[in-house]
Amino acid sequence: MKKYIYTGEYFHQTDENFTSSDIKIGLTKDFNQREKELTNTNGPIKYEMTGVWEISIDGIENPAQIIEGICHSFFHVFRYERNEWFNTEKLGKSAFYTSVTRGLSSLNRIPGVKITKVNMESDRWSNLTLENRRNLVSKLSDSDGDPRIVELCSELDCEELVLTRKYKGRDVEVIVKSNGLYYYMGEEFDTHNKMYNNGIVLDIRGVRGGSGNSSLKPYTIVKTGQKISEVINLD
Repeated sequence: MKKYIYTGEYFHQTDENFTSSDIKIGLTKDFNQREKELTNTNGPIKYEMTGVWEISIDGIENPAQIIEGICHSFFHVFRYERNEWFNTEKLGKSAFYTSVTRGLSSLNRIPGVKITKVNMESDRWSNLTLENRRNLVSKLSDSDGDPRIVELCSELDCEELVLTRKYKGRDVEVIVKSNGLYYYMGEEFDTHNKMYNNGIVLDIRGVRGGSGNSSLKPYTIVKTGQKISEVINLD
């Protein structure tokens, strides 16, 4: 399983003068999901990742954990006690980020170590300006619904979409909205699992389903004819 090291910081949704000298160096196996978790607050201050590196070391099961520990030890004079946050006020954020990047790159000289910086521009943020990216991060964190649906609607720049799939040989249509909510037969659901079991299955089979089905892979977007997996990452 891939493991990643990441850096990131907080920003304010509306206050352009907001500044923070704090930077986080963390560990994750899914940096997109981790960013969503860290920015999931009710307030205007949100989180964004500024760098991600994929880590592998020959013969080591948890290589990213080792490299994270090296980073934490190296920058220990800036580190808040017993956590992953660093105060860069004395050094400066730019110098701190440069030191992290160069330090991780230099570790590639060790035989068996491979540290590759992830090109986040080629990931789901590829065509987004920083402002639009921050708007999407804010939408994802403020939504009470499925963040995948929020992302899908944002990618297609629409407030509402009609999805279709086959179930027991029948064509089924589901409406989703930019707040992440599902609608089936006029009833609102905040998760795919609830909509599937208490909507689709109940309607067609006459009894509520009991599966933990959260997959969006069977669905086609009526507007574009694309599978959802062609628009956003479902892995």
